[in-house]
Amino acid sequence: MRSGRRSPAATAFLLLLSTLVALGAAEGTVRLAGLAPQAKVLWVSNDRTVYRRSENPILGYELKPDYRNDAADLNESYPRTNAHGQRDIERAVDPAAGVRRVVLLGDSIVEGHGVREIDDTLSRQLDALLGSETEVLNFGVSGYSTRSEVELLKTKALRFDPDLVVLVFTKNDFDNFNREAFQLGAVVERPAWVKQLFSHSALFRMASVRLNWFQFRADVDPLGRNRSAMGNNNVVDGLRLLRELSLEHEFATLVAIWPDFTDKSIVDNFYMPDGSDELVIERLASTVGIPSYRLSKHFREDRADLGPINPRQHYTQGDGMHPSILGTRVGARALREILAGFSEEAYWTHLREAQPVEDPRAIALARSLGTSAPDYSAVENNQGVSAFAAGNLAAAERSFRRALELNPNYADAYNNLGLVLAERGRFGDAADAYRHAVRINPNFPGAFNNLGLALGQQGQLDSAELQFRQALRIDPRYAEAYNNLGVALEGLGRLDEAVHQYREALEIDENYLDGRFNLASALLRQQKIEPARLEYERVVALEPGNADAHANLGALLEYAGRPEEAARHYREALRANPEQEAARANLTRLEQGPGENATP
Repeated sequence: MRSGRRSPAATAFLLLLSTLVALGAAEGTVRLAGLAPQAKVLWVSNDRTVYRRSENPILGYELKPDYRNDAADLNESYPRTNAHGQRDIERAVDPAAGVRRVVLLGDSIVEGHGVREIDDTLSRQLDALLGSETEVLNFGVSGYSTRSEVELLKTKALRFDPDLVVLVFTKNDFDNFNREAFQLGAVVERPAWVKQLFSHSALFRMASVRLNWFQFRADVDPLGRNRSAMGNNNVVDGLRLLRELSLEHEFATLVAIWPDFTDKSIVDNFYMPDGSDELVIERLASTVGIPSYRLSKHFREDRADLGPINPRQHYTQGDGMHPSILGTRVGARALREILAGFSEEAYWTHLREAQPVEDPRAIALARSLGTSAPDYSAVENNQGVSAFAAGNLAAAERSFRRALELNPNYADAYNNLGLVLAERGRFGDAADAYRHAVRINPNFPGAFNNLGLALGQQGQLDSAELQFRQALRIDPRYAEAYNNLGVALEGLGRLDEAVHQYREALEIDENYLDGRFNLASALLRQQKIEPARLEYERVVALEPGNADAHANLGALLEYAGRPEEAARHYREALRANPEQEAARANLTRLEQGPGENATP
């Protein structure tokens, strides 16, 4: 009788069949139970963005080296980076003999969010102020928190052998994640069969993510990966590591604290609740022996020299944080002054003699001030602001609407959506968006002002007047609202009241160009020739390329019997705008010989 034993080939076949059946059952179970993450992974990084995913989970992402983009939006992209992946000029790894190296660490403030030219960034402004014996290297990356900034120092900047490291601290550095870590593409390139399995097999997808095969966990949950690596108190951990690196690599370091800018003031954030004037970040830095300096003092001094200005509009790009070009200049001057008074000898004496101390209250406060996940609606709103600034209205509208889907009570997003709709000529829709904003936040002067503008564009001047007056009740020093109220009153035939409102705007900001021009034009309508002429002269002094102001000033001078001066202003008007017909007609008449003077 023949044996019942199977052949090796048959055994192998049965094993394979049973494995496939088991895998099929497991696949079905995983699918039915919803245990696998959804396959929505980008396989390659976006070529357009300046950022790429980093294999270092504490960083999460980094700037691409040798990046170029002539159509950069100054949010996800910049015109260029250097060979080392910094938003800086090209730098040799080894410093030149006798040159002191300063590394500027930070987030978008240092990176230069919204600033097109590298030479206008904070680091390059400071570089120019310090002269040829010092060079300032830009190691800023948008969205980084303190621990990530110090990690970038450790893994990348130390090879440039810095003599001094300046950590620029902002209030959102307390957040225990990097804000862009969830937006980028894949960490690594993978074989095609791996991609196919990940896309089509729930079982493989679940195992890949849980076991981090082919680094899939970073793709599916980059934020979780980054947050886990960062820990729950990144500022405390980052400052401790900064001290260790300072001692080990013999560079001095300090913390420069960036303030917030509101419509009325320049403020520092998060004071210790013990009645002292000390900030939480100052207390934390002092516990590890690192000196800290507030930049707010220097901005306030600059503001005092300028008179009544709106700090948010003056020093930032309108968001209260990211510096305008003027903001980077003042910030650089502040850092130069701080560095001039910084004694490295005193720093080393203190750092080597003083042992780190624990301050449980400050540590607990730092932990409580940080969040562990981003506000996605804020991310969408910020992207919309950047798209709007770049002139991409369609993208801006999409971002603001996504922000409102995520947070229907987001007053700023409604206001920003209104700005986009108004720019597209949809004034009725814009007014509806502004109404939502003020319904959510009844103390939002900017939205009331914008609502007034939208109503004015629809000819509803009585209603527009009410909105401007409401904006001024909330903020009595809102120069733009005074000016807009004057325009509405002029449209309603109340010229004397309009002149009063223009003067109110100029009391707040004497260099407010629109208010000055509107005052001049209103005075001209009142036949107050000499006062109008003086105001137009101030306008062209503020804005030499204002064609309408030159044309009107020329007419007034011609009326006053000063034809040569009039002709000069007509020519300036045409130089600024060749289509300024009044200036062309008046100049032609003057050049043809004596005749009737222009009538203002």
